Amino acid sequence: MKQRIARQTIAMLVFWLGSVAAGLALDEVAYRAVMDKRKIKLDGKIQYMLEVDYPIDTSVPNITPPPFSQFTIIDTYKETKEMGQGQEKFLRLQIKWLLEPKQAGRIPVSSSRLAYQDTTSNLLKTGMTGVFFVEVEKEGGKPPPVVEKKIMSFKGRVWLIGVIAALIAGLAILISLFLLRIKTKPSPVARTIEHEVLRSLEQTGELLEQEKVGEYYALLTRILLEYIKDKFGLEAYVLSTGLLLEKLSHFRIPKEHIIRLEDFFRVADKVKFAGHIPESEETLRLHTMVKDFIKAGRAVKPKEIGGRENHA
Repeated sequence: MKQRIARQTIAMLVFWLGSVAAGLALDEVAYRAVMDKRKIKLDGKIQYMLEVDYPIDTSVPNITPPPFSQFTIIDTYKETKEMGQGQEKFLRLQIKWLLEPKQAGRIPVSSSRLAYQDTTSNLLKTGMTGVFFVEVEKEGGKPPPVVEKKIMSFKGRVWLIGVIAALIAGLAILISLFLLRIKTKPSPVARTIEHEVLRSLEQTGELLEQEKVGEYYALLTRILLEYIKDKFGLEAYVLSTGLLLEKLSHFRIPKEHIIRLEDFFRVADKVKFAGHIPESEETLRLHTMVKDFIKAGRAVKPKEIGGRENHA
């Protein structure tokens, strides 16, 4: 009797679990973007794929892909297929772009954006994928041409000796000029400060890849203020934005770079104090503004007063 009751209980439990599993279905929109490579040659190709899962009884999400402005689109492939079984069925949309980079360097691929209907509230919602960075290396050089070997004549040997002598003389002159320049070259701080700061800017992209927008703007602001303090001798952390820009205008920096810098500080403050999340295109534009300002700072020759400008 007890064994029969146990078997009935187990059978009912199995039936109940099976019913719950059959009732589970995709009731939300899931999306992801994938790059098949993060490092390629300039003449190579890379694939960007956007995959969106959505319920069968909802409309197709509206998709805005990245602009791919620094790539040539070789081919585009789009496919929608039905996934799952029974009540667990859902639709999967895959869009693939085959891309070829137009230039070498660290190229950003901005976010894809989606607009879709939320199945719970029936409201229109939006979403976005992360930002990718692709390292594009210059393509390899061409193989050296095949040169036909010939027996060199006496006149040819004399000509070769003359060329070698001229090269040696020219090399001696270059070495002399180089040694003379070393004696009068500026201090390492004056020569390399922009180079080191620009290298620090490149490392901020890792925070964007991790979608840490607030930390990215905080780090970018700190790098910029430290550069202004070290290069121009200004108390960048104490001065207001207006007073800081007014003092920077006394240096030999094009006015448009200072105006753009005001735009960067305005957006950075909104991110810090209001939780604002800028568009990826705006973030890339502001990053370029900061980089251009630092490059323009190379034209300012610092006075040797403790290794810094003293224009407080």
